Amino acid sequence: MSTNHKNNSDLMNKDNTKYWEKGCSFSSNFVIRKMIKNDLDKVMVIENKSFYYPWARSSFENELLFNDMAEYFVVCQNNNKGLIVAYAGMWIVKDNAHLTTLAVAEAYRQQGLGSLFIKHLKSWARFHGAIRMTLEVRPSNLKALRLYRKHGFEITKIHTQYYYDEDALVMTSTLLDSSIYLGKHRYNT
Repeated sequence: MSTNHKNNSDLMNKDNTKYWEKGCSFSSNFVIRKMIKNDLDKVMVIENKSFYYPWARSSFENELLFNDMAEYFVVCQNNNKGLIVAYAGMWIVKDNAHLTTLAVAEAYRQQGLGSLFIKHLKSWARFHGAIRMTLEVRPSNLKALRLYRKHGFEITKIHTQYYYDEDALVMTSTLLDSSIYLGKHRYNT
């Protein structure tokens, strides 16, 4: 049975809003916040341009609306209502976080957003009790492999025929040394 971690995310800002409702500034130009259903048009543009076999919109809707283990975020330019330039999602099940997706719009790649996003996700997961994070990645996705290795992920197994046309590398990273989410980021209040 899974733990419903969302009950633990009720930390409040000074104005009695949950801290994730307004977003977390992690640079002067970008804000990370929880993904909402109204973001899906913009998310789907990035999804369809980023993946040969993209998720269906209904998959994102099901994750957002019905999966209590799911946490999905977007990176917005300038403010929490700005242009969505990246998104990611994960499941937190007991002490394991599983990265389900991560994509950055092509014009914003190679600017460090993927690294900032992974740091955010690892910290969020640790704050919610996870001690490790796992993910699957295509062996042919060399840029993603470099990014994940840079952040402490190691290949732990191979899922054969995981993708339509390729195996998947399962990568794992410990979260025991991750800083607590609130300790490393500045929140809009």
